[in-house]
Amino acid sequence: MFVRSCAALLSLSLSFAHPAFADAPSSEAAVESRRSAAKVKFQRGSELYEAGQYEKAVQAFMEADALAPSAPLSFNIARAYERLEDSSGALRWYRDYLRRSPRAPNATEVRARVAALSAKLAQTGVQQLTVVSMPVGASVIVDGRSVGVTPFTGDLALGKHRVSLDLPGYRNQTQEITLAPNAPTDLSSNLEPEAEPKPTSVPAASTDAVPDRGGGRRFGIAPWIVAGGGLATLGSALGFELARRSHETDAENAADQPTFQAETDAMQRDKTTARVLASVGGALFITGTVMLIINDKDPARSAPRVGVGCTFSGCTASARGTF
Repeated sequence: MFVRSCAALLSLSLSFAHPAFADAPSSEAAVESRRSAAKVKFQRGSELYEAGQYEKAVQAFMEADALAPSAPLSFNIARAYERLEDSSGALRWYRDYLRRSPRAPNATEVRARVAALSAKLAQTGVQQLTVVSMPVGASVIVDGRSVGVTPFTGDLALGKHRVSLDLPGYRNQTQEITLAPNAPTDLSSNLEPEAEPKPTSVPAASTDAVPDRGGGRRFGIAPWIVAGGGLATLGSALGFELARRSHETDAENAADQPTFQAETDAMQRDKTTARVLASVGGALFITGTVMLIINDKDPARSAPRVGVGCTFSGCTASARGTF
């Protein structure tokens, strides 16, 4: 049964390269070009596999997968590695096949191969670890040594390890894991953004400012303009944050690696823009608010006071304050 499944997957046409969503008109030509190139690589890999040139077949299948990722290609790569008696390579790509297609018709048989290969790997004193993160591209540090970036798969000695993920703009994450001999380990992490920068502090207004003797307030209508501009900028920041969340959802639901990467890049751009706008808008709004408070508490604008005094020679009136 497993052999028949292998033959069927090795003889597949490149229909797997078509994503399940419609591409934007501006990118259709580029997508079709990648599909055509991937089809050529796939066909070449199949020919090399049938000819018993498994190492070259692996290279061709991997090149096709880089252009148009698919579960069948993962399966074909695993089969070629198995023919090369490379247990680690076969295990890695069988596991990748199950991640991409957990409900595949031959999933039961593939899981049996994963169990057998992981047991064989454990006999050499190592086991396989896979680390994925959202977003991708985080540095993977195992026991203080950098081993690659996410998504990462590698063989480590059995036992306890300290795994850290480091990505600029996100909080570092560290976790203790134990690699057991009976099965590979998967480690998945949603990285948390670093805390938003605090708004720039507004310097206190100088008490030496010359009061407005014309009856107007010290800053006129400037506080309202500044505060309004801050609110408008904060609104723009909210719009970019909503766009970022939309790209994040699209990345999680992406059907292939190129789309996943494009959505991830767009998510990063919107996140950066939202942070900058939030910082600027917050600073403007706080500045305008402080200016309004200073206007209302302007000591130069003291309440008018009127006095009347009388002597034997007559009465006089006086007034003090700002009118």
